[in-house]
Amino acid sequence: MSREVPAQNKRLDAGTQTSVKRNISRATEQAGDGGHSVIDGSGVGLTPETFEKGFQQFLRNSIPSRNLTGEPGAKGTLTVIFGDGTIITLTFP
Repeated sequence: MSREVPAQNKRLDAGTQTSVKRNISRATEQAGDGGHSVIDGSGVGLTPETFEKGFQQFLRNSIPSRNLTGEPGAKGTLTVIFGDGTIITLTFP
């Protein structure tokens, strides 16, 4: 059995925590609650440490705001592709 899940893909243009946070915010808002977002950092050498900093910033700033205003993207699934080709998938919040 299959089900449709809204999805968004964002390719990073920089391997910085600001770029990570910005692209997670955009992707998750566009995918909506329960959606799936893919953040591709393979082309910019994204490291787990930089991802973690940007992701934590997203969790601290975007999630509370979205919960308060009812904006989409406060929960979902996120797949991340790192610069070394490692792939992780996590759920949030």
